[in-house]
Amino acid sequence: MILIPKYALGSGNTPTIAMPGTEVEGRYRAVLTDFNGDTKVDTGWIHNLLTNKGVEKMGAGFNRPFVTGWLGSGSTSPAYTDVGVESLVWVSANGKAGTENSWERLETPTYGVRSGYSWTWPTGQATATLREFCTTASYDYHYLRASDSVTMRVLFPVPIVKEAMDQLTVYYEYFTYPELSDISGVVDIQGVPYDYTARIFKINALTKYPTGGISSFDNGGYFHAIINSGNSHPNLVPITGTASNTYSRAHAMGASSYTGIGTGSVTQTSEIIWGIDRGNVGEFRNVYILTNQFAWNAGGGIQISIGKTSDGTKHLKENTHELMLSASVSTTRIP
Repeated sequence: MILIPKYALGSGNTPTIAMPGTEVEGRYRAVLTDFNGDTKVDTGWIHNLLTNKGVEKMGAGFNRPFVTGWLGSGSTSPAYTDVGVESLVWVSANGKAGTENSWERLETPTYGVRSGYSWTWPTGQATATLREFCTTASYDYHYLRASDSVTMRVLFPVPIVKEAMDQLTVYYEYFTYPELSDISGVVDIQGVPYDYTARIFKINALTKYPTGGISSFDNGGYFHAIINSGNSHPNLVPITGTASNTYSRAHAMGASSYTGIGTGSVTQTSEIIWGIDRGNVGEFRNVYILTNQFAWNAGGGIQISIGKTSDGTKHLKENTHELMLSASVSTTRIP
């Protein structure tokens, strides 16, 4: 994440603050059973690639990027640029979303979230030799319209011959991992350099539907970004800690743009604005930004602590100017 604080009434400098991003990966498992429930094929869990579109959807904050399941008979190896199965056999009924099986917050070997889904084709459906599977972030079960939102595609390790009385279930789990390390540097605001440190906080507030990007949820009509009039620096809370102090929410979220499309690492940039009548805490020491990794009402996010200069110069938010931050969050695929 990068933050660019800019005063509307100022020298026009564009200081930047580097912030943590998110890494994502997924795995699948296909299980074919006969009429008696006996297993005929079980692929076990296999790591799979997320398509470029999948990374883009997650980077744009789609909270359920794996919705509709598609089966095919094609044999071409998956590629990051895939836009669907090679040869369509069957789609989950009427674009029905996959069943949510489980989710959990992870603490080992690192903090993150695992979310699990499944799609089932019962007896009488998808009777064919099946070789491939993909998902889309769309409920639109019209294949050509949905192809622009294909988020992942797999090629089964062996062809799965589904007979009329068989049942096939494909399970999918995706994982998101926030960057946990502190990021420190110097930021220029109004021509004055300030030390800063950025860190995740309240890691146990990671959300059930984690993706990348900046949260656009609001509370009382205001974008969920706050500035804080804390009394100390750097004194950031631990990544497991909760930040609380006097604060004022941002007034609005401005335009968003995206870079890195088609590269497997997408960056969303959005403007966050405290207007003349918002955020007037005087000297501000901390900024908190909610990203889509976190449940919007659970109090977690990114904390930024900005220190005074060596000569004691303060940075102020008062009713004489607005404050605009251009915030950028990266979402990166684990190959």
